Amino acid sequence: MPIVFAEIFILVSVLYSFFITGRVLLKTPFLSTGTLAENSFLIPFVSGTVFWIYFIFILASLKMLFAIPVYGMISLVFLLGVISKTNFIPFSRMNNPGILEALFHVFLTVIAFSLLMGTFTPHIFWDEGAYHLTLPRLYLDQKGFFRVPFNVYSNWPQSMEMLFTLALLIKDFILARLIHFSFGILTLILIITFSRSRSDSRVAGCLAAIFFLANEIVLFEMKTAYADLGMAFFFFSAFVCLNLAFENPGQRKTYLIYSGLCLGLAAGTKFSGIFSLLCFVFLLLMNPINNKRKISDIWLLIFPGLILVMPWLIKSFCQTGNPLYPFFYSFFGGPEWSDSLSREWINWQQSIGMGRKWMDYLLLPVRVILSGGYGYSRFDGNISPFWIALVPLSIVFSFRNPLIKRCMTVSGIYFLLWSISSQQMRFLIPILPFLAVAGSLSVMELFAKVNNLVYRDFFLRGALLAAVIYMMVSFIPIGESVVSRINELCQNKEKITEMEPAVFYYINKRIPDDARILFLNTNQGFFCNRDFIADSFFEASQINALLSQAKTSQELQAVLQSMKMSHILFYRKNWGILYPDSLADLLQDTSKTRFLFTSGKYALFELI
Repeated sequence: MPIVFAEIFILVSVLYSFFITGRVLLKTPFLSTGTLAENSFLIPFVSGTVFWIYFIFILASLKMLFAIPVYGMISLVFLLGVISKTNFIPFSRMNNPGILEALFHVFLTVIAFSLLMGTFTPHIFWDEGAYHLTLPRLYLDQKGFFRVPFNVYSNWPQSMEMLFTLALLIKDFILARLIHFSFGILTLILIITFSRSRSDSRVAGCLAAIFFLANEIVLFEMKTAYADLGMAFFFFSAFVCLNLAFENPGQRKTYLIYSGLCLGLAAGTKFSGIFSLLCFVFLLLMNPINNKRKISDIWLLIFPGLILVMPWLIKSFCQTGNPLYPFFYSFFGGPEWSDSLSREWINWQQSIGMGRKWMDYLLLPVRVILSGGYGYSRFDGNISPFWIALVPLSIVFSFRNPLIKRCMTVSGIYFLLWSISSQQMRFLIPILPFLAVAGSLSVMELFAKVNNLVYRDFFLRGALLAAVIYMMVSFIPIGESVVSRINELCQNKEKITEMEPAVFYYINKRIPDDARILFLNTNQGFFCNRDFIADSFFEASQINALLSQAKTSQELQAVLQSMKMSHILFYRKNWGILYPDSLADLLQDTSKTRFLFTSGKYALFELI
């Protein structure tokens, strides 16, 4: 288990560095916020996270992605913290919890540990291999940003990928997963503390935590280096800050600015983060104040967010000529794309889910809850069936509770925007904290109607116990996999980060350093230490569009030679891509290609 303790120690050190960086920044006269309510951890951590994301961005832009600047900055931050007499304690002292809450926290700790152990798998999940981990590794190889041919993702906002880059620079991809995992845990802590502070009972926080964790898609993402939990944390942090702005008129501007910074981080994580900005603008427009004040508040919210998003748009423009590449191709243009690929991509996105007719949209809320599952035809994920009761309950109580109303308003607008875009279940993760808080507070409102305090307490504890039992039953499969993972780690199988597939072991050891490989039917390049190009999406294949220009094997050979391709890696999976006949002719012509290696579904060819 030494690898587990080492990774956890480094993770805690990294997160603590974020917090201390934020505390140091808040000590400067320009950024000083005075005494902010409920900001013992959130405001400094967000500030520090902003700093480290854009510090890595600057290093990558200057081709200076080395260890020395990173460790030098960490040392400088702690030195400035000591000089400025910064408070190094991240959390204020908590009140003594009751027995029920203490038992719940033990239960939650066991669940968190189980999820943490899931990150220690050598398997690279699909989007990790496509871009979340592969792009940071490529940036480190090149010491900074460069245009990655045929990789659309490399031109999208990458706030979380900057943190993954930091993780790979310091340690390995397990640390990157742990950073994403930690954002899930921090979101959970924020849900608990926020719900508890807005209710007369500690049970509210416990219920909200379970409502969030009871979603299978959340549990899956906890063990990956994806980006959705990071976006959920930034989005919900923005909501916490916005509520503090409503509740503290004297510090309204400061909290609005921090809310805007969190929204900028969300939009800098995924393009769908723009949805969060629209949700909050709508909330401010609903606020019963004069129009002049509304405009001022909206500007305070939008401006910080735009500042954080703008570097990513500038980077994309400098590399492709299109700040939103590949979107709006007909207006901005861009390399390795076309109008036909745009149509194919849109058709693919619109095919995700259970239809796009008006009746499908009316049934969508029920289908998402009850019909989720594996594959794009079922939204590619599951959320808890709790929501079939909790959402209507929350809607009812939103008419009497302003906080529930805000949560449901944000969730509703985001869901509407999600429904007309890509209906992938994991893209709904950012609103689950809002629904969890709304559901918890609605349950509290429901039981508040019970006049007898003894009965009320009994029913609340019964609801919590039922939710805990549900979670325990749901965690049985996860518990079995955790036991297996602990056994492996205890048997000295410590080289977990070096277990690349056999084909990439062959590539990295046996083919020349200056080789350039064309990936077909795969884009999993994390373990490949040679230059390669691959499709971003198989449903809108840029590689196929390129190859289809050649009608004969001779023409195709000339195209590949012009691209300085030396090898072809073919993955035997039918994605529905209609490759030209010239490709099959080329691979079968022994005068043009030489078969080198096969492993599993992979086949490696050398171009002669």
